[in-house]
Amino acid sequence: MKDFATSPACPEAASDAVSAHALGLDADEQALLNLQRFYFRSFAEPASQGWMHALAGAEEAFPHLPRGEAAILVLIQVQALRGVRRSAFRFSNPFCPACRLRLTPDEVALATLFRTCRAAQSPRTLAAALSDDTPNPGLEIASTRLAAALCPQAPSRFH
Repeated sequence: MKDFATSPACPEAASDAVSAHALGLDADEQALLNLQRFYFRSFAEPASQGWMHALAGAEEAFPHLPRGEAAILVLIQVQALRGVRRSAFRFSNPFCPACRLRLTPDEVALATLFRTCRAAQSPRTLAAALSDDTPNPGLEIASTRLAAALCPQAPSRFH
């Protein structure tokens, strides 16, 4: 398996990326972002076997959920986005210690979508924006269900 860990001066780092700290990501948001990145990496470079890291990371980050549930919900969300979006989704390398602390503009939008769903607000506009300005009810539903499962204490649009 190829080792994707790189140095702090990683050439893969996006020049327009912002720090997770500056965005105030909490532990759940950072864990979710890393799981999403592992899946994106798995699709971009299958030999990375990012999906295996997503499975392991999901169980570690969200132990309150039944085994595999978080990983499946994240994959459903990623697939809902990939099914409609036609432009490339820019993501930071989850295997790089420096890159994983920074978010691309696309990742900021995805994190904002999660925050919106966790606050029980409508994700319609954000889901469409992430989907190249195309309505994406599948992404809306997947994101809302993901937020409800990962953060059961948060308000839910389903109650």
